[in-house]
Amino acid sequence: METMEPVELLHPGAFIEEELEERGWSQQDLADILKRPARLVSELVNGKRAITVETARGLARAFDTSVELWLNLQRDYEVARSRPREPEEKAEEIAVARRARLFGLLPIRDMTRRGWIAEAKDVAALEAEVCKFANCNDLAELEGCLPHAARKSGDASLSPLQRAWLLRARQLANVPVACKFTTKAFPSIYEQLKPLLSAAPEVRHVPRVLSQFGIRMVVVEPIPGAKMDGACFWLDARSPVIVLSLRFDRLDSFWFTLRHELDHVEHGEGKEGYIVDEDTGPGSKDQEHRDSPEEQRANRNAGAFLVPPAELDGFIARVQPYFSEERVVGFARRIGVHPGLIVGQLHNRGVLPPSHLRKSLEKVRSVIAGAAVCDGWGVSPQISG
Repeated sequence: METMEPVELLHPGAFIEEELEERGWSQQDLADILKRPARLVSELVNGKRAITVETARGLARAFDTSVELWLNLQRDYEVARSRPREPEEKAEEIAVARRARLFGLLPIRDMTRRGWIAEAKDVAALEAEVCKFANCNDLAELEGCLPHAARKSGDASLSPLQRAWLLRARQLANVPVACKFTTKAFPSIYEQLKPLLSAAPEVRHVPRVLSQFGIRMVVVEPIPGAKMDGACFWLDARSPVIVLSLRFDRLDSFWFTLRHELDHVEHGEGKEGYIVDEDTGPGSKDQEHRDSPEEQRANRNAGAFLVPPAELDGFIARVQPYFSEERVVGFARRIGVHPGLIVGQLHNRGVLPPSHLRKSLEKVRSVIAGAAVCDGWGVSPQISG
Protein backbone atom coordinates (compact mmCIF):
# COMPACT_ATOMS: atom_id res chain seq x y z
CA MET A 1 0.00 0.00 0.00
CA GLU A 2 2.89 2.42 0.63
CA THR A 3 3.53 2.75 -3.13
CA MET A 4 -0.05 3.61 -4.10
CA GLU A 5 -0.51 7.18 -5.38
CA PRO A 6 -3.91 8.85 -5.72
CA VAL A 7 -4.83 9.55 -9.32
CA GLU A 8 -6.88 12.57 -10.25
CA LEU A 9 -10.62 11.85 -10.04
CA LEU A 10 -9.93 8.25 -8.99
CA HIS A 11 -12.25 7.23 -6.14
CA PRO A 12 -10.69 5.45 -3.13
CA GLY A 13 -12.90 2.49 -3.99
CA ALA A 14 -10.47 1.65 -6.81
CA PHE A 15 -7.75 1.13 -4.23
CA ILE A 16 -10.02 -1.04 -2.10
CA GLU A 17 -10.62 -3.18 -5.19
CA GLU A 18 -6.85 -3.51 -5.75
CA GLU A 19 -6.39 -4.66 -2.16
CA LEU A 20 -9.12 -7.25 -2.54
CA GLU A 21 -7.58 -8.61 -5.77
CA GLU A 22 -4.14 -8.77 -4.18
CA ARG A 23 -5.49 -10.87 -1.30
CA GLY A 24 -7.95 -12.90 -3.36
CA TRP A 25 -10.88 -11.62 -1.29
CA SER A 26 -14.36 -10.95 -2.51
CA GLN A 27 -16.45 -7.96 -1.55
CA GLN A 28 -18.48 -10.26 0.69
CA ASP A 29 -15.26 -11.39 2.41
CA LEU A 30 -14.43 -7.79 3.23
CA ALA A 31 -17.98 -7.22 4.44
CA ASP A 32 -17.66 -10.21 6.77
CA ILE A 33 -14.27 -8.97 8.05
CA LEU A 34 -15.60 -5.49 8.73
CA LYS A 35 -18.92 -6.81 10.06
CA ARG A 36 -20.61 -4.35 7.75
CA PRO A 37 -23.35 -4.86 5.10
CA ALA A 38 -22.19 -6.15 1.73
CA ARG A 39 -24.05 -3.23 0.11
CA LEU A 40 -21.78 -0.75 1.90
CA VAL A 41 -18.65 -2.47 0.54
CA SER A 42 -20.15 -2.56 -2.95
CA GLU A 43 -20.93 1.16 -2.84
CA LEU A 44 -17.41 1.92 -1.61
CA VAL A 45 -15.77 -0.09 -4.37
CA ASN A 46 -18.02 1.42 -7.06
CA GLY A 47 -17.38 4.98 -5.89
CA LYS A 48 -20.92 5.61 -4.68
CA ARG A 49 -20.05 6.15 -1.02
CA ALA A 50 -17.43 8.31 0.67
CA ILE A 51 -14.99 6.90 3.20
CA THR A 52 -15.85 8.07 6.70
CA VAL A 53 -13.55 8.06 9.72
CA GLU A 54 -15.23 4.88 10.99
CA THR A 55 -14.83 3.14 7.62
CA ALA A 56 -11.21 4.30 7.38
CA ARG A 57 -10.48 2.69 10.76
CA GLY A 58 -11.95 -0.62 9.58
CA LEU A 59 -10.05 -0.58 6.27
CA ALA A 60 -6.80 0.24 8.07
CA ARG A 61 -7.18 -2.81 10.32
CA ALA A 62 -8.26 -5.08 7.46
CA PHE A 63 -5.46 -4.08 5.08
CA ASP A 64 -2.77 -3.28 7.69
CA THR A 65 -2.46 0.37 6.68
CA SER A 66 -2.94 3.70 8.43
CA VAL A 67 -6.27 5.37 8.98
CA GLU A 68 -4.82 8.56 7.49
CA LEU A 69 -4.11 6.84 4.15
CA TRP A 70 -7.79 6.24 3.44
CA LEU A 71 -8.89 9.62 4.72
CA ASN A 72 -6.24 11.31 2.57
CA LEU A 73 -7.33 9.33 -0.50
CA GLN A 74 -10.90 10.49 0.07
CA ARG A 75 -9.79 14.08 0.63
CA ASP A 76 -7.61 14.13 -2.51
CA TYR A 77 -10.48 12.72 -4.53
CA GLU A 78 -12.89 15.37 -3.26
CA VAL A 79 -10.41 18.17 -3.96
CA ALA A 80 -9.69 16.86 -7.47
CA ARG A 81 -13.38 16.48 -8.22
CA SER A 82 -14.06 20.04 -7.03
CA ARG A 83 -11.48 21.64 -9.34
CA PRO A 84 -13.17 23.83 -11.95
CA ARG A 85 -13.23 22.22 -15.34
CA GLU A 86 -15.02 24.97 -17.25
CA PRO A 87 -13.42 28.34 -18.08
CA GLU A 88 -16.15 30.25 -16.24
CA GLU A 89 -15.55 28.15 -13.12
CA LYS A 90 -11.83 28.93 -13.20
CA ALA A 91 -12.57 32.62 -13.74
CA GLU A 92 -14.84 32.71 -10.70
CA GLU A 93 -12.17 31.07 -8.52
CA ILE A 94 -9.72 33.75 -9.62
CA ALA A 95 -12.32 36.44 -8.92
CA VAL A 96 -12.85 35.06 -5.42
CA ALA A 97 -9.12 35.32 -4.73
CA ARG A 98 -9.05 38.88 -6.05
CA ARG A 99 -12.02 39.89 -3.89
CA ALA A 100 -10.42 38.23 -0.87
CA ARG A 101 -7.28 40.31 -1.44
CA LEU A 102 -9.34 43.51 -1.59
CA PHE A 103 -11.30 42.71 1.54
CA GLY A 104 -8.03 41.88 3.30
CA LEU A 105 -6.66 45.32 2.45
CA LEU A 106 -9.68 47.52 3.12
CA PRO A 107 -13.15 47.38 4.75
CA ILE A 108 -14.99 47.36 1.41
CA ARG A 109 -18.53 47.27 2.80
CA ASP A 110 -17.86 50.17 5.19
CA MET A 111 -16.25 52.21 2.43
CA THR A 112 -19.20 51.64 0.11
CA ARG A 113 -21.65 52.59 2.82
CA ARG A 114 -19.74 55.80 3.54
CA GLY A 115 -19.72 56.66 -0.18
CA TRP A 116 -15.93 56.50 -0.45
CA ILE A 117 -16.16 54.01 -3.31
CA ALA A 118 -19.04 53.22 -5.67
CA GLU A 119 -20.90 49.93 -5.84
CA ALA A 120 -19.14 47.64 -8.33
CA LYS A 121 -20.70 44.96 -10.53
CA ASP A 122 -17.57 42.84 -10.85
CA VAL A 123 -14.17 42.45 -9.27
CA ALA A 124 -12.37 44.44 -11.98
CA ALA A 125 -14.64 47.42 -11.38
CA LEU A 126 -14.15 47.06 -7.62
CA GLU A 127 -10.36 47.05 -8.02
CA ALA A 128 -10.62 50.17 -10.17
CA GLU A 129 -12.72 51.91 -7.49
CA VAL A 130 -10.24 51.00 -4.78
CA CYS A 131 -7.24 52.19 -6.81
CA LYS A 132 -9.03 55.45 -7.60
CA PHE A 133 -9.79 55.94 -3.90
CA ALA A 134 -6.16 55.24 -2.94
CA ASN A 135 -4.74 57.20 -5.89
CA CYS A 136 -2.58 54.28 -6.96
CA ASN A 137 -2.14 52.21 -10.11
CA ASP A 138 -2.59 48.72 -8.69
CA LEU A 139 -3.10 46.78 -5.47
CA ALA A 140 0.61 46.09 -5.05
CA GLU A 141 1.18 49.84 -4.92
CA LEU A 142 -1.65 50.19 -2.41
CA GLU A 143 -0.13 47.59 -0.11
CA GLY A 144 3.06 49.65 0.20
CA CYS A 145 1.70 53.19 0.01
CA LEU A 146 1.11 53.74 3.74
CA PRO A 147 4.24 53.00 5.75
CA HIS A 148 3.29 52.90 9.41
CA ALA A 149 5.26 54.22 12.36
CA ALA A 150 4.09 51.98 15.19
CA ARG A 151 2.81 53.75 18.28
CA LYS A 152 3.15 50.81 20.67
CA SER A 153 5.48 47.85 20.83
CA GLY A 154 3.97 44.96 18.91
CA ASP A 155 2.24 47.14 16.30
CA ALA A 156 3.41 45.64 13.02
CA SER A 157 1.11 46.99 10.34
CA LEU A 158 -1.98 49.01 9.66
CA SER A 159 -5.34 47.31 9.99
CA PRO A 160 -7.76 47.55 7.03
CA LEU A 161 -9.84 50.04 9.07
CA GLN A 162 -6.82 52.23 9.77
CA ARG A 163 -5.67 52.05 6.15
CA ALA A 164 -9.06 53.20 4.82
CA TRP A 165 -9.33 55.97 7.43
CA LEU A 166 -5.87 57.30 6.57
CA LEU A 167 -6.50 57.15 2.84
CA ARG A 168 -9.67 59.19 3.26
CA ALA A 169 -7.79 61.68 5.43
CA ARG A 170 -5.12 61.98 2.75
CA GLN A 171 -7.82 62.80 0.19
CA LEU A 172 -9.29 65.50 2.40
CA ALA A 173 -5.89 66.97 3.20
CA ASN A 174 -5.28 68.13 -0.36
CA VAL A 175 -6.63 71.59 0.32
CA PRO A 176 -4.75 74.91 0.36
CA VAL A 177 -3.46 76.49 3.57
CA ALA A 178 -2.95 80.16 4.38
CA CYS A 179 0.85 80.09 4.43
CA LYS A 180 3.92 77.87 4.35
CA PHE A 181 4.82 75.76 7.36
CA THR A 182 7.91 76.33 9.48
CA THR A 183 8.85 74.71 12.77
CA LYS A 184 9.93 78.12 14.08
CA ALA A 185 6.26 79.08 14.29
CA PHE A 186 5.34 76.69 17.11
CA PRO A 187 5.70 79.21 19.95
CA SER A 188 3.25 81.44 18.08
CA ILE A 189 0.94 78.50 17.35
CA TYR A 190 0.68 77.57 21.02
CA GLU A 191 0.33 81.22 21.98
CA GLN A 192 -2.71 81.57 19.73
CA LEU A 193 -4.24 78.25 20.78
CA LYS A 194 -3.87 78.82 24.53
CA PRO A 195 -6.73 81.36 24.86
CA LEU A 196 -9.07 78.93 23.08
CA LEU A 197 -8.83 76.52 26.06
CA SER A 198 -11.19 78.65 28.12
CA ALA A 199 -14.54 77.81 26.46
CA ALA A 200 -15.86 74.90 24.39
CA PRO A 201 -17.20 77.03 21.48
CA GLU A 202 -13.70 78.42 20.94
CA VAL A 203 -12.59 75.16 19.31
CA ARG A 204 -14.18 76.44 16.09
CA HIS A 205 -11.14 78.68 15.62
CA VAL A 206 -8.58 75.85 15.75
CA PRO A 207 -8.60 74.87 12.03
CA ARG A 208 -8.14 78.52 11.01
CA VAL A 209 -5.25 79.06 13.44
CA LEU A 210 -3.43 75.96 12.22
CA SER A 211 -3.99 76.88 8.58
CA GLN A 212 -2.41 80.27 9.21
CA PHE A 213 0.78 78.42 10.14
CA GLY A 214 0.70 75.92 7.25
CA ILE A 215 -0.77 72.94 9.14
CA ARG A 216 -3.69 71.10 7.60
CA MET A 217 -6.29 69.70 9.98
CA VAL A 218 -8.98 67.27 8.87
CA VAL A 219 -11.63 65.31 10.73
CA VAL A 220 -12.71 61.82 9.64
CA GLU A 221 -15.35 59.88 11.55
CA PRO A 222 -13.87 56.52 12.56
CA ILE A 223 -15.13 53.32 10.98
CA PRO A 224 -17.04 51.18 13.52
CA GLY A 225 -14.62 48.89 15.33
CA ALA A 226 -11.62 51.14 14.87
CA LYS A 227 -10.02 52.88 17.84
CA MET A 228 -8.03 55.63 16.16
CA ASP A 229 -8.03 58.94 17.99
CA GLY A 230 -5.66 60.88 15.76
CA ALA A 231 -2.88 60.68 13.22
CA CYS A 232 -0.02 62.70 11.83
CA PHE A 233 1.48 62.52 8.35
CA TRP A 234 3.05 64.80 5.71
CA LEU A 235 2.00 65.41 2.13
CA ASP A 236 5.57 66.53 1.51
CA ALA A 237 8.49 67.84 3.57
CA ARG A 238 6.73 71.17 4.20
CA SER A 239 3.09 70.06 4.45
CA PRO A 240 2.11 68.44 7.77
CA VAL A 241 -1.38 67.04 8.31
CA ILE A 242 -3.21 66.36 11.55
CA VAL A 243 -6.20 64.01 11.49
CA LEU A 244 -8.72 63.70 14.31
CA SER A 245 -11.47 61.10 14.64
CA LEU A 246 -13.41 62.77 17.48
CA ARG A 247 -14.11 59.23 18.64
CA PHE A 248 -14.83 60.64 22.08
CA ASP A 249 -17.06 63.69 21.88
CA ARG A 250 -15.41 65.47 24.80
CA LEU A 251 -13.58 68.77 25.07
CA ASP A 252 -10.67 67.27 27.01
CA SER A 253 -10.19 64.44 24.51
CA PHE A 254 -10.23 66.86 21.57
CA TRP A 255 -7.59 69.16 23.05
CA PHE A 256 -5.34 66.37 24.33
CA THR A 257 -5.32 64.53 20.99
CA LEU A 258 -4.81 67.74 19.02
CA ARG A 259 -1.85 68.83 21.17
CA HIS A 260 -0.46 65.28 21.03
CA GLU A 261 -0.45 65.34 17.23
CA LEU A 262 0.99 68.86 17.15
CA ASP A 263 3.89 67.55 19.22
CA HIS A 264 4.63 64.99 16.50
CA VAL A 265 4.59 67.74 13.87
CA GLU A 266 6.81 69.99 15.98
CA HIS A 267 9.43 67.24 16.18
CA GLY A 268 9.20 66.38 12.48
CA GLU A 269 7.73 62.94 13.12
CA GLY A 270 5.49 61.18 10.62
CA LYS A 271 7.54 62.08 7.55
CA GLU A 272 8.78 58.54 7.04
CA GLY A 273 5.65 56.73 8.17
CA TYR A 274 2.11 57.61 9.14
CA ILE A 275 1.72 57.91 12.91
CA VAL A 276 -1.60 56.48 14.05
CA ASP A 277 -2.51 57.11 17.67
CA GLU A 278 -4.92 54.84 19.50
CA ASP A 279 -6.21 55.18 23.05
CA THR A 280 -4.61 58.56 23.65
CA GLY A 281 -5.73 60.98 26.30
CA PRO A 282 -7.88 60.25 29.34
CA GLY A 283 -7.93 56.59 30.32
CA SER A 284 -4.73 55.62 28.50
CA LYS A 285 -2.38 55.74 31.48
CA ASP A 286 -2.40 51.95 31.86
CA GLN A 287 -0.91 51.69 28.36
CA GLU A 288 1.90 54.17 28.96
CA HIS A 289 4.51 51.48 29.56
CA ARG A 290 3.95 50.20 26.01
CA ASP A 291 4.41 53.59 24.37
CA SER A 292 7.54 54.60 22.50
CA PRO A 293 9.63 57.44 23.99
CA GLU A 294 8.19 59.77 21.32
CA GLU A 295 4.65 58.92 22.39
CA GLN A 296 5.44 59.37 26.07
CA ARG A 297 6.91 62.79 25.27
CA ALA A 298 3.85 63.80 23.23
CA ASN A 299 1.57 62.69 26.09
CA ARG A 300 3.54 64.70 28.65
CA ASN A 301 3.60 67.82 26.52
CA ALA A 302 -0.10 67.53 25.71
CA GLY A 303 -1.03 67.27 29.38
CA ALA A 304 1.27 70.14 30.33
CA PHE A 305 -0.22 72.37 27.64
CA LEU A 306 -3.75 71.86 28.95
CA VAL A 307 -2.94 72.16 32.66
CA PRO A 308 0.56 73.07 33.92
CA PRO A 309 1.75 70.09 36.00
CA ALA A 310 2.92 72.21 38.94
CA GLU A 311 -0.46 73.94 39.11
CA LEU A 312 -2.30 70.62 38.94
CA ASP A 313 -0.07 69.02 41.57
CA GLY A 314 -0.69 71.96 43.90
CA PHE A 315 -4.45 71.83 43.36
CA ILE A 316 -4.54 68.08 44.06
CA ALA A 317 -2.46 68.50 47.21
CA ARG A 318 -4.79 71.22 48.52
CA VAL A 319 -8.13 69.66 47.63
CA GLN A 320 -7.85 65.86 47.46
CA PRO A 321 -10.12 64.02 47.99
CA TYR A 322 -12.79 66.75 47.99
CA PHE A 323 -12.93 67.69 44.30
CA SER A 324 -16.17 69.64 44.24
CA GLU A 325 -17.50 71.32 41.11
CA GLU A 326 -17.09 74.71 42.77
CA ARG A 327 -13.40 74.12 43.52
CA VAL A 328 -12.69 72.78 40.03
CA VAL A 329 -14.41 75.75 38.39
CA GLY A 330 -12.52 78.19 40.58
CA PHE A 331 -9.18 76.58 39.78
CA ALA A 332 -9.99 76.47 36.06
CA ARG A 333 -10.94 80.13 36.05
CA ARG A 334 -7.71 81.08 37.80
CA ILE A 335 -5.45 79.38 35.23
CA GLY A 336 -7.65 80.33 32.27
CA VAL A 337 -8.90 76.94 31.03
CA HIS A 338 -12.22 75.15 30.76
CA PRO A 339 -13.18 73.07 33.86
CA GLY A 340 -13.49 70.00 31.64
CA LEU A 341 -9.75 70.05 31.03
CA ILE A 342 -9.13 69.93 34.77
CA VAL A 343 -11.58 67.07 35.22
CA GLY A 344 -10.03 65.15 32.32
CA GLN A 345 -6.57 65.43 33.88
CA LEU A 346 -7.90 64.38 37.29
CA HIS A 347 -9.53 61.34 35.71
CA ASN A 348 -6.29 60.52 33.91
CA ARG A 349 -4.27 60.87 37.11
CA GLY A 350 -6.64 58.43 38.80
CA VAL A 351 -7.39 60.81 41.68
CA LEU A 352 -11.00 61.36 40.57
CA PRO A 353 -13.32 58.47 39.60
CA PRO A 354 -14.26 58.57 35.90
CA SER A 355 -17.94 58.89 36.81
CA HIS A 356 -17.46 62.12 38.79
CA LEU A 357 -17.99 65.66 37.44
CA ARG A 358 -18.66 64.42 33.91
CA LYS A 359 -21.03 67.32 33.31
CA SER A 360 -18.01 69.52 32.65
CA LEU A 361 -16.80 67.30 29.79
CA GLU A 362 -18.66 69.29 27.16
CA LYS A 363 -19.31 67.94 23.66
CA VAL A 364 -17.52 69.70 20.81
CA ARG A 365 -17.95 67.38 17.83
CA SER A 366 -20.66 69.44 16.13
CA VAL A 367 -18.65 72.63 16.63
CA ILE A 368 -15.35 71.37 15.24
CA ALA A 369 -16.97 69.31 12.44
CA GLY A 370 -18.64 72.48 11.21
CA ALA A 371 -15.38 74.44 11.20
CA ALA A 372 -12.90 71.88 9.85
CA VAL A 373 -12.61 69.88 6.64
CA CYS A 374 -14.72 66.95 7.74
CA ASP A 375 -16.11 63.61 6.60
CA GLY A 376 -18.63 61.98 8.89
CA TRP A 377 -21.79 62.40 10.92
CA GLY A 378 -23.77 63.26 7.82
CA VAL A 379 -21.09 65.48 6.25
CA SER A 380 -19.49 64.15 3.07
CA PRO A 381 -17.24 66.69 1.31
CA GLN A 382 -16.64 66.49 -2.41
CA ILE A 383 -13.13 65.50 -3.44
CA SER A 384 -11.82 67.19 -6.55
CA GLY A 385 -9.60 65.44 -9.06
